[in-house]
Amino acid sequence: MIALVQSDQGRQILQGARIKIPDLNNTTDIEQITELPYKFRLEQNYPNPFNSKTNIEFTAETGYVEAAIFDITGSPVKTLFEGNLDSGSHKLEWDGKDSNNSEVSSGIYYYRVRNGEEFLVNKMTFLK
Repeated sequence: MIALVQSDQGRQILQGARIKIPDLNNTTDIEQITELPYKFRLEQNYPNPFNSKTNIEFTAETGYVEAAIFDITGSPVKTLFEGNLDSGSHKLEWDGKDSNNSEVSSGIYYYRVRNGEEFLVNKMTFLK
């Protein structure tokens, strides 16, 4: 049996376990699994709306990852991360600044995370 356990806030508590039950007269053995397949997933940023910084969390498979911010017109604002990551959950922080380190205008922005050939996009609101 493989189990994934999450808290009521959606945070993962136990990555997985293999439970062997040979018979009811013996003690149950629990063996920690170090690797489980991860499904590429992008969470809603928090806080949202935000006025100073926001967190962007995602789960990725091992490989190339790019996380970037775009304005309402689709123009790139800032690349938060570009490189290889191991499988698992990751968190990035955006401070509301563009690639020139200037604070952006209040408004709606999109964040995109690419994992290999797949990408996911969510919307967020920046308020000054």
